[in-house]
Amino acid sequence: MVRALKEGAFLLLAFIAIYGLVSLATYSRMDQSFTFSGDGSGVIHNTGGAAGAWLADFTMFSFGYMAYLLPLVLVYIGWLIHNWQQDFKLFTLHILLPRGLGFVVLIIAGAGLASMHFYGENMPEQAG
Repeated sequence: MVRALKEGAFLLLAFIAIYGLVSLATYSRMDQSFTFSGDGSGVIHNTGGAAGAWLADFTMFSFGYMAYLLPLVLVYIGWLIHNWQQDFKLFTLHILLPRGLGFVVLIIAGAGLASMHFYGENMPEQAG
């Protein structure tokens, strides 16, 4: 039973990551989404549909090019869950807090560096 839950969690996170990556890859600034009301035609160009357009626009607005790391992190979390051999009670605060804090610092630092070095003309704000 535990093995099936681990595999299910990995597959669910992998599916969400693939959907997010496809939505990010087909991001169009002209889609009706979080920061833009659309070009008036009502056509959504994002392969993920309206939800994909909102997801891509929100993550691009919030993180810039660092949004492409989020699907990779989801797959990594799924892989950790799938390969975890010990009891899940060992997931305590002293294990999760440094990893989560490190990821937040990585996103903030990467977004700052991306905004200094890249120019995103298709981005809602800037590159980071």
